[in-house]
Amino acid sequence: MNVQELTLVCINANCRRRLTVRVKLPTKATTVKCPNCGQVNPLPTFATPPPIPGNPTPPPNPSYVRKRPDGTFEGGYQANPGQPADESTLLKHQQDDETLLRDANGPKPPLPEILGWLIVHDEKTKTQNFNLKKGFNSVGRLSQQSPSDLMIETNDRYMSRPHCTVEVKISKMGVVEYVLQDGAIQPDGSWKNSRNGTFLNGQEPALHPSERIYLKDGDTIQLGETKVVLKTFQMSESLQKAYRQVEGTDYTRTILSFT
Repeated sequence: MNVQELTLVCINANCRRRLTVRVKLPTKATTVKCPNCGQVNPLPTFATPPPIPGNPTPPPNPSYVRKRPDGTFEGGYQANPGQPADESTLLKHQQDDETLLRDANGPKPPLPEILGWLIVHDEKTKTQNFNLKKGFNSVGRLSQQSPSDLMIETNDRYMSRPHCTVEVKISKMGVVEYVLQDGAIQPDGSWKNSRNGTFLNGQEPALHPSERIYLKDGDTIQLGETKVVLKTFQMSESLQKAYRQVEGTDYTRTILSFT
């Protein structure tokens, strides 16, 4: 049995995680999914011998030509012979001092309870942090009569109670997805939209009342005149790191006209 270990660098410019893939040859696999960001990365062809350790050469496909200082190639591979044989393809994801090892066709490691954060990053409202969990997370102005899951302490009277919803869900591929929608579900099961609309990344117009937008790490949501930033656990790993990342960024443009 011939098992080849390859070192890939995720092609997602916002991720760039190192992935180690063990492939039993011959294989029909052509891609591997990054467990950190969900990016599908192409596997190199195995028609030519792998590079010799200590003297790596790029695979023949031009998309793998760029060599990195550590000896790996952009989207390419590096051979590590002598590894024990395995009956399946394994994906080892090295993330700081944590290593995740999973069978590509087997069970995945459990996800954390907290899958991201909303951080108030606004000129007028004080910084506040809110945990995002799997399911629907309604967001709005602090209110005891019409509470939201995540309530922002603010004097912003343009923000509804509640105002919008961030749904956190797991795709069929196991990727954590964040979906924004204006409004929130009411106790009677009906859906109520906000009074002034929800804006994304300082852009007009506001979301359509029935529109659902897939978010990415760093997106800014405006509720009323108040802005919050989404930080995903894949890109930030902890609330402390998420807060530092947001604190060092400029404020996003505020939409002042609600039409």
